[in-house]
Amino acid sequence: AGTRVARWLQPVALKLVMRWWLLVLSGVLARKLDFDETPFSKVVQLLEGMKKDLEKEAKEDQAENDKMESWCKMAEENQTRIISESETLLQTQTVMVKEKTAMGERLTVELRHLAQEIAANEATLAKAAVLRRDQRKTFAEDEKSLKDNIDAVTQALSSFNGTSLLQSRSQVMSRLRRVVESNYAKLKSKTTRGDRMLLEDFLKERSDGFSGTGFLQGKAKVAGPAETVAGMLQAMADDFSTDLKEEQDEDAKLEKSYKALVAAKGKEVTAGKEQVTSKEQQKADAKQKVISGKEDISSATTSKAEAEEFLSTAQAKCAKAQEGFAGRSAARNEELTAVGQAVEVLSSEKAKTLGEKKSTSFLQLASTPSSAAAAAALAATGRRLGKQELVSLSLRLKAGSFDKVKEAIEGMMRALNQEQKDEVEKNEACNKDFEDNTASTDEKTQQQEMSKGQIGEWKQEIAAVESEISKLKGEVKDLEEQKKAATETRAKENSEFVSMAADQRMTQKILVEAQTVLEKIYEGVSLVQARSTRQTVPGFAVMEMLKQCRKNAMRLGEEALAADQDSREAFEKLSGEIEEELSSTTKDIGKKSIVKANLESDVAEAKRRMGLTEDELESLAETKSALHKSCDFVVKNFEATQAARGAEIQALEQAKAILP
Repeated sequence: AGTRVARWLQPVALKLVMRWWLLVLSGVLARKLDFDETPFSKVVQLLEGMKKDLEKEAKEDQAENDKMESWCKMAEENQTRIISESETLLQTQTVMVKEKTAMGERLTVELRHLAQEIAANEATLAKAAVLRRDQRKTFAEDEKSLKDNIDAVTQALSSFNGTSLLQSRSQVMSRLRRVVESNYAKLKSKTTRGDRMLLEDFLKERSDGFSGTGFLQGKAKVAGPAETVAGMLQAMADDFSTDLKEEQDEDAKLEKSYKALVAAKGKEVTAGKEQVTSKEQQKADAKQKVISGKEDISSATTSKAEAEEFLSTAQAKCAKAQEGFAGRSAARNEELTAVGQAVEVLSSEKAKTLGEKKSTSFLQLASTPSSAAAAAALAATGRRLGKQELVSLSLRLKAGSFDKVKEAIEGMMRALNQEQKDEVEKNEACNKDFEDNTASTDEKTQQQEMSKGQIGEWKQEIAAVESEISKLKGEVKDLEEQKKAATETRAKENSEFVSMAADQRMTQKILVEAQTVLEKIYEGVSLVQARSTRQTVPGFAVMEMLKQCRKNAMRLGEEALAADQDSREAFEKLSGEIEEELSSTTKDIGKKSIVKANLESDVAEAKRRMGLTEDELESLAETKSALHKSCDFVVKNFEATQAARGAEIQALEQAKAILP
């Protein structure tokens, strides 16, 4: 039976032998052996104890493996999620960068075209302003010339009857001669040769009157020719008045057309500038999105690479752990099978029959002094450390199995050394994982705090920019109100000046008609004659008053036109200054709007990154929780387990040294 048991135990791994002898001392045989009991029953008890230990070890190993599998599953899910999110972000941001880049190029072309259109419209306005300035200058010259002509002809009509004393006859005739010479072509087309000859004779300056016809020799003698010349002069005055009216009407039309052109082109320029501001802001937004998109692509690429690297390391680590668990489980199952088979053999009928013979002793207790010392050392260490394997070895030494015990000791020492090494590696790996996790968590937390602070600063800047934009918009509103008020004032002044000038022209015409009527009555009577003869001329004072009123009317009309010109120039200057200020302020609003948009984009981007960082912090927290499950026992008990295992190895070395 003993030989049969030995044959069954030989295929079992060395660890089975160690566990067997472990239970010999720790279990029933830990006390003094009672050889009155059946030796096979004692072995069966030992084997049953080994089976329980193996099952307990399997349960603990399974629990550790379950923790490891949970960590592996969590790590794989987290890193796979990060990889998927990074790939999605890479895809969306790559598409966005291409779209915004194309948008920026398109806006650049559109802005160039807008700049050309604005420049063309402004050039048109500048040319129109130069042309209108020349037209106004020409009109002013023509208006002055026509008024001078009207005044010269009117003075001549007054002098014709000898009633004008404000200017000498030679001066009046000289002015009239210049008027006739400058307008001779027009006069020729409207008069006969005889009429022109009468007019030319009238214009010849003589100290004693006019030659040939004797215009001043008496009213009766000059009635025919005088009326002809007077009619010609009156016709010239009427023509000049008509020409003046036409010139004024034409200038009014030109002024209206110019204002319409300025308004239309001004609207186009304003609309173009508004589009430029809008498109520049769109371009700036697109540029900022391209920059942030490229940063996102870089960040997503890095996150994906880190996640892939971590996932690869975790998968390798998990595969190694699973392989170790599978190896241990297989060895343990083989050991359990062997133990079961040994129990069956030792529990057979033959074994029971053989075990009833008192002469048969299963344990050989003979030993040498050295083996006894080694056995005592192993037993003492085993009891102190709670290592039943050492106690089992001490029992085997007492049985005299030196070679197998030495082999077992060496095997245990190799296994313990490997366990020491594996535990050191796992402890270092766990500590490194904890350090990396803590460092990453601190880094991400610091990034979150910095982002929060930066967002706060940006929001303050946005508020400041919004306040500045609001202030600038208020200035624009004030400028537009000033422009509107100036336009209304200019329109009112122009209406008043035009009305005043028209009133003065009508006044002059009425005065000329009244003066012409009175001149026919008081013709030939001079102020000198009246004074020398002390004659009383009742109508003479009226004549002089009419002349003075006409001169006042002419002066007021000229002053009204001059004031209107000054008002127009002042209005144009003020309008130009307001337009420049509006343009500058509008540009400032556009620039600050771009700054605001960029700041808002930065805030949105920072918030989005904070969300990504928050996800990473959650992933790090989950990883840390899994690390605690996998590593807490090893890290917390590392020194104690290393010391206990070291003492065990030392005891084995001492026992091995004692053995022969």
